[in-house]
Amino acid sequence: MQFDAIPDLDDKRFAARRLVGFIHQESFRRPFLPIAADIGIDEKTVRNVFEDHAEHLRQTIKFETPSRLGIDKLKIIGEYRCTITNIEKRAIFDLLPTPRQHDLTP
Repeated sequence: MQFDAIPDLDDKRFAARRLVGFIHQESFRRPFLPIAADIGIDEKTVRNVFEDHAEHLRQTIKFETPSRLGIDKLKIIGEYRCTITNIEKRAIFDLLPTPRQHDLTP
């Protein structure tokens, strides 16, 4: 017996693509166990969905270290922060909690 494909069903997980997308977003913000409890699924499933998504990102996103970095301090909400910018692309590369040497060195 042949069944018709369900268009909004994730092929690997047999779950709605919207649910898998929700897990992708939440797994970068929250621990796996609370996500699983909110949805009503096993924590291992959340972990596996996250690992699949992380692997996809590793294969598709290319991180480039800028050839020219700009380093400056900026006062945000009353505290000085260290901003590292990509000068060529005029974009923020990183934002550190303080402009101190011990935060910048790593």
